[in-house]
Amino acid sequence: MKVTAVDHVSLEIYKGEIFGMIGPNGAGKSTTFAMMSTLIKPTSGSIRVSSFDAEKEATKIRQIIGVVPQQYSLYSDLTARENLELMGNLYDVTKKVMEERINYYLKLVNLETHADRFTGGFSGGMKQRLSVISAVIHDPVILGKTIHQLILQLIRAVILILGATVILGVTMNGSWLLVALVLTIFTFGSVGLGIAISAISEDMTSFQQLSLFFTLPSMFATGVFYPLSSVPDWMRWIAYTMPLTYANDAMRIIMVKGQGLSFIARDIFILIIFGVLYFAIGVHLFRREA
Repeated sequence: MKVTAVDHVSLEIYKGEIFGMIGPNGAGKSTTFAMMSTLIKPTSGSIRVSSFDAEKEATKIRQIIGVVPQQYSLYSDLTARENLELMGNLYDVTKKVMEERINYYLKLVNLETHADRFTGGFSGGMKQRLSVISAVIHDPVILGKTIHQLILQLIRAVILILGATVILGVTMNGSWLLVALVLTIFTFGSVGLGIAISAISEDMTSFQQLSLFFTLPSMFATGVFYPLSSVPDWMRWIAYTMPLTYANDAMRIIMVKGQGLSFIARDIFILIIFGVLYFAIGVHLFRREA
């Protein structure tokens, strides 16, 4: 006899949320999580984890998630440290990074003094704590979200430029390839800033508020709506601390003046510095909050 374990379930879970599924035995909780973690395929509908399709991109999802099963997935004849090393090796974590994470997580769950004990002698609570950190020892990757957001932001930027060209009659005098280069570098930094903001945000509302706090002032201070030469010196110096200033300058040189790479080299160099800095901060905060 066939039983419908999961029927028309629809949900969205955002980064930073703690989500619990409660229900009686046989309600479909385990089946739902098994589908989300790509252990079984849904018979209908779709599941996306960090922008990846659970049916078509199962391997990518497995690389960025951690699962703690109901039954302990530890080897009793290995020490706590060896269990973590095994999981790290399965995810190709480098030796240096693995050592740092193992020490960090063992201390986090108060198991650092038991690191070299065989887990067969651990209590239930100790095994549970070790199981949890073994599921996150690979530090679930943010690259999948980063690429997704990078592509999404680039598409939006291209649509805005095309809209300005078609609707407002803005003439493109330069190279579209240079435009794409500037947009890619600038967007990379923006995604890094977004990761940093999301890491310190408690929920989606606070994320949106912080995003507006950063983006709105930069729109008015960086000469998007007017040339910087027309503003006071103090405002110009503020503008020079924001990457949008250099992206805007490069876009005007390409689109309006029709000039080439050598004329925007300084802007691109500064945008790369901002991008690397923002992304490094974003990754650091993300890992710290994780």
